Amino acid sequence: MFHLLIFIGTRPEITKMAPVIRKIEQSKLKLTLIHSGQHYDYQMSKVFLEELNLNKVQENLEVGSGTQAEQTAKLIQNYEKMIIKYNPDIVLALGDTNSVVAAGIVCAKLNVPFGHIEAGIRSYDMTMPEEINRRLAGIAAAIHFAPTEQAVINLYYEGIDPKRIHLTGNTAVDATLEHSIIAKKKSQIISKLSIPKNKPLIVMTAHRPSNVENQENLKEICLALIELSEFSIVFSVHPRTKKSLEESKLIKELEKAEHIILSEPLGYLDFLMLMQESELILTDSGGLQEEAITLGKPCVTLRTNTERPETVKLGVNYLVGANRNRITKTVRMVYKSDEIKKKLKSIENPYGDGEASQRILDALIIHLEKDDLRFLEPKFFIRGSANYQLIKLDKEITRNKYEEENNGLVTLVYDLSGNPKPIPNKIPKGWIIRFQQF
Repeated sequence: MFHLLIFIGTRPEITKMAPVIRKIEQSKLKLTLIHSGQHYDYQMSKVFLEELNLNKVQENLEVGSGTQAEQTAKLIQNYEKMIIKYNPDIVLALGDTNSVVAAGIVCAKLNVPFGHIEAGIRSYDMTMPEEINRRLAGIAAAIHFAPTEQAVINLYYEGIDPKRIHLTGNTAVDATLEHSIIAKKKSQIISKLSIPKNKPLIVMTAHRPSNVENQENLKEICLALIELSEFSIVFSVHPRTKKSLEESKLIKELEKAEHIILSEPLGYLDFLMLMQESELILTDSGGLQEEAITLGKPCVTLRTNTERPETVKLGVNYLVGANRNRITKTVRMVYKSDEIKKKLKSIENPYGDGEASQRILDALIIHLEKDDLRFLEPKFFIRGSANYQLIKLDKEITRNKYEEENNGLVTLVYDLSGNPKPIPNKIPKGWIIRFQQF
């Protein structure tokens, strides 16, 4: 029996990993579940474990808060102890938190296979701690579960072995589809918050340091919320955001606005219920951008870039930064747009079909049975660098056959229009391949 160890610790990790955990529990694999304690208060962590029936946590490391370096160092120290203690065949972690990069570093040092779920998404903004974590996790991972075609291609460009990359879809879709049904049955949040029915509802979150620790940006966002008085706005306030609002006294201005409802961080099911009842989502969260399209809701994103560009390209997610006028203008446009509403009903969800967790489990079992995930000393690169060539194919050929005949690895493909694509099993004639010669 293969032994999997999973690290979780924040709200997104818990909610998105829940479907994977359930699939593993239904299989013959042994599972050890470790809570990092990165989100350590009840509303930010424990409530999600309880709501999703994930109460089989073997250990809570209670790492808590601290600077980026302090928290990451604590996680590395604790994770090393856990991996040595439980000796798993593979370690899994999801997303872009300090927990993920710590798991990757420890696994790479111990040469224990690390599987990165939600691999390959990129904002290309190195001022974001999450982007640093994503990239470092990508270097350390032995197997990459990519949520979208673009994520797959990003990993190709970074030199990752394509045979270690699996296009699975995003477990956020699995989680949202599963749990939104439960939310409708269990949540009483609409009546609890006394949300009026005479105005359209907006659900709002903001937690990124660039928004909530920058007083000018925070002020712009708050002024936009106050101006949007034709809506009811439920603002779920992250602890970091609350602290900044209190220090700046902006919280008093928000409390005066009758159309704004400030709440403590909400439980997962309650928040899902609010999203289902809302007209649009206003956020700086990456995960909520995925949940929004899954629920058929437009999103207005309080950022100037996103590692989830797919819905922006589809025209159902709008980047507005922290500019008051841009926020108010875009929210009003999105709410009034029949075109966006029609688009949301007809487009295919770029983040998947709700089967990501099963695909992750299937890929894991295949690799574990082959025992091909541990890093081995290379038998090539004797020149000191990878030898890449761009080759235009003069005939259709399977990927495996080309690699066998030419002793190397197809690492990227371009179609007839010159667009990069996920590598198919059969590569058409005329496509260009990037070939790594051994």
